[in-house]
Amino acid sequence: MLPGREWCVLLAMVLCLPGSRASCNALFDRKILKQVVQEAIAESLSQAGLTAGGGCPHGFVPCAGRCYTRLNAAVDNDRAVRQCATFGAHLAVPRTHNQNLCVAGLAGRERVWLGITDREEEGVFKAADGGVVTASEAHWSKGQPDNYKKSEDCVEMWNPATSRKIKFGEWNDIRCNFHAFPMCQLDSRIHTPAK
Repeated sequence: MLPGREWCVLLAMVLCLPGSRASCNALFDRKILKQVVQEAIAESLSQAGLTAGGGCPHGFVPCAGRCYTRLNAAVDNDRAVRQCATFGAHLAVPRTHNQNLCVAGLAGRERVWLGITDREEEGVFKAADGGVVTASEAHWSKGQPDNYKKSEDCVEMWNPATSRKIKFGEWNDIRCNFHAFPMCQLDSRIHTPAK
């Protein structure tokens, strides 16, 4: 017999299978189960060697030296920026392969906003955590960024379930008024206590 926590995680996985998006979203709106699932994700990431330890505030998951949380409502980019700011955070900027895996894993089956735009200068992607995103840090899908109809200045991590051409954790430039889920990241690195 599985303990209560494992049953909750198993239930979450079953309800979040392809084709059951409404059930999955309803499930993740429940605060207690959301916390259990976040803890299970953090534990799985830790076992994969991606967690830098504790030190994140309640509701944030430690992963690859950062603290992340995905908010539960899809909004436009400007509103996503403001919502993350209420937590003292900014939209996620995954600068390493492991950070990108963390964001992709925590995104679940949702499209999420990243804190990267080329609003100031087309083709120069600036990050919410400061500086420019270099080619070696980027995880663009094939053919992206494409600035479709010369109107795509914001960046999302899109859901691979929408197309077989999209791979896990890939980025896409998109209109800033598109609605995606805010993926928030705290500025400071997680400090692991010395042993």
